[in-house]
Amino acid sequence: MDMLRAMTIFLRVSNTGSLTAAGRDLGLSQSAVSQQIAALERHLSTRLIQRTTRRLTLTDAGEEFRRRSLGILDAVHEATEVASDGKAAFRGPLRVHAPIGLGQSHIANAAVRFHQLHPDLELDLVLDDRIADLTAEAVDIAIRLGTLPSSTLVARRLGEVRRILVASPAYLAANGMPESIVDLKQHVQVRFNASPNGDACP
Repeated sequence: MDMLRAMTIFLRVSNTGSLTAAGRDLGLSQSAVSQQIAALERHLSTRLIQRTTRRLTLTDAGEEFRRRSLGILDAVHEATEVASDGKAAFRGPLRVHAPIGLGQSHIANAAVRFHQLHPDLELDLVLDDRIADLTAEAVDIAIRLGTLPSSTLVARRLGEVRRILVASPAYLAANGMPESIVDLKQHVQVRFNASPNGDACP
């Protein structure tokens, strides 16, 4: 069987949580997607997807196969670009989720440039400060701030976001200059409380 094609279909099913949605994204019928998944499970002699009346979930073997398939397909795409001198075209839907501030200041412009390089790509950029459910919302790439909890997601560090603590001269004149982090407990603060882990940051 064509393992790369099977991996691609399996990953789309795992991302969307639906055979129908996966087929729609890939231009296949629901029955064709179901047959590909069944053939893949027979080939591997293991169940990858647990089917219920309400949704599809990955088995432990399915989660591991998904993780390794992502790495394999990334390597294939990279090899394709290198072989074609970086001119390989991307096609199909790509949904990206990012925080509003970071998305407006950095991601949006990068997304526009990327789409110009790959006009056949159906790029959907979603900006909000929720922690999106990647499977339920069919998100392909999520850009998040902070330390991620342990999960089956494949994560890569893209950079750093630096914060600085500021105060007005009038406030310092009235309340004094803090000399250490402990001193901040005695001062009035405006704190940002929308970090991924719910931790308030000065």
